[in-house]
Amino acid sequence: MTKQLITRVAVLALLISAAPAWAQNAGTGAVQPSAPPAPQQGQTGAISPSTTSVGSPEATKPLGTVQASTAKLNATDRMFARQATLGGMTEVREGQLAQNQAQSPDVRAFGQHMVADHTDAGQKLKSIADAEGIDTPADLDKAMEKHVAALQKQDGKAFDRQYVKDEIEAHKKTVALFQKEAASGSDPQLRQFAHDTLPTLQHHLSDVEALPKS
Repeated sequence: MTKQLITRVAVLALLISAAPAWAQNAGTGAVQPSAPPAPQQGQTGAISPSTTSVGSPEATKPLGTVQASTAKLNATDRMFARQATLGGMTEVREGQLAQNQAQSPDVRAFGQHMVADHTDAGQKLKSIADAEGIDTPADLDKAMEKHVAALQKQDGKAFDRQYVKDEIEAHKKTVALFQKEAASGSDPQLRQFAHDTLPTLQHHLSDVEALPKS
């Protein structure tokens, strides 16, 4: 056998031995998936949810609605709500004293009107203040408590004189307070409340000025 023939036979034998393995791989027809790219540094490979979900209250709340009602209130509104609340509670407390301690029937009747009218007005004002987010006093301050305590020590004619004097001064201030709010308040509900209540207060002032001073 020549040297050239020996070389051809060796090549043929090599091809025959490799053919089964090649045929097995080629027959499957499967494509091996490529490996997923490795996540970059700082990535977890998961989709993080947004901090505010679409259906959450924060996502659906219009911008600028937080404290929208209180933002429109000016210093006049807040001062009015506080002073009107304190004044009304004082009128109720002193009116109750008048019903029990006054000597004059007219003074006792006036005290009864003060309790009824100022209780009603106080409830209306509290409802508006709560809706507008205004904190109003729940009780008299120290100055008012001291004033009521001093009146409580009086009796008979002495009580009548002091009560009538106090009521004239108080209603003059209250009428002025309500007139200011009705004219320059920025909150529509408080302004309307002041406007609607003002005639009653003016009537109170006229009535108490007609009572005996001594």
